[in-house]
Formats: sequence, C-alpha cells, structure tokens
Amino acid sequence: MKGGIKAIGFDYSGVITNPSRKFLALMGGIIGVPLGDLRTAWFKRNRMINVDSVDNRTFYKTLLGDLGMESKLEAVLEHENTQPLQTINTEMLDLIDRLRKSGYKVGLLSNSSTREAAKMRTLGLDKHFDVFLISGEIGYQKPDKEAFKIFTEKLGVEPEEMIYIDDTRISLENAGEIGFIPILYRNFPDLVKQLSSFISFR
Repeated sequence: MKGGIKAIGFDYSGVITNPSRKFLALMGGIIGVPLGDLRTAWFKRNRMINVDSVDNRTFYKTLLGDLGMESKLEAVLEHENTQPLQTINTEMLDLIDRLRKSGYKVGLLSNSSTREAAKMRTLGLDKHFDVFLISGEIGYQKPDKEAFKIFTEKLGVEPEEMIYIDDTRISLENAGEIGFIPILYRNFPDLVKQLSSFISFR
C-alpha cells in the first residue's frame, strides 16, 4: 500500500457492469425531450427507485408527469422492458479480487433498488466485496453524505483513506467535502492507470 489509502469503493452500473449509456438518449428520442432535460428530471426523481423502491410504472409516471409527457408512459415502459441485460465486466471483478489480495478493503456502494440488490446477490457479486451496500437497503443514495458515511464506517476507514470509482459526475460531486478521492470511470485501462498513481497492487 502507499499514500495512506486503505479502501477502494466501486459503483455498480457502468463500472462493474459494462456501460449502457444510450438508454436515456434513446428514451429522450421516444418522448421528444432533450437529453439534458431528461437527465435533470431523472436525477431529481431516481430516489424513488433507488431508495423508496417504488415500482417502475409509478416511477416513470411521475417522471413523465414532471416533463409533461404522461401520454408516453406505455412507450417508455416498453423501451425499458426491451433493454438488454447488463453484462458483468469480468476484468473489473478480477481487479477487485487483486486489490483484496493486495491488502485493500473493497466495497460496493450502488444506487439500486432492493430488487436489483437481490439479483446482484444471486449472481454472487457480493462475495467479491468486504462491504456490499445498496441505496434501497440503507435509505440513502449517492451523492448523499450519509451514504458515504455509512460506507466508510462499514469499511472501517476514514473518508480520506478511500478512493471511490463511479461513472457519473453527480455521484462524485461531494468528494471534496466528504474527503474521499474520486475517480471518474471512463474505461478499464484508464482506471488501472489512475489507480496506479494512488496505490500499488499485484
């Protein structure tokens, strides 16, 4: 280890899984709303799924109501139901296992529903981590400070001793205030390069 880093945290969707960045863009096309407006509305309401665990129909009905596009509900639900399943990035799981063997604590902190959490555990993903936290189960989601407080406490480290990796900037926006080192995930080679500038691992 080097630099006082003791733990590395990971997001799930787009980091552990291969990214599906076109979902919102395609949805915006279906409902006729600019991507920027859709993103703003999505992040305003996604707590409904990630923390409150409401069903998809209720979530999309509320989201589309915000956008004045209630008539597009069935089209959006069909779009969501026909999306391909996210695939696990096996290179990432191998990296996580290597980090653990090198003496670092590793954890997952994901903005996901309790239903998604059950799927992840069925796949055995929790076995790769020392701490496995899902927003729908803890009642807080990123970038809430409380979510990261619970996460670092479970890992047994101070925020300053942790790197956290996410593919969305909004999830990392409180990093400076909380104290952890943020890494914005772009691709796997870039991640390994960035990690290597902070820590040493086999």
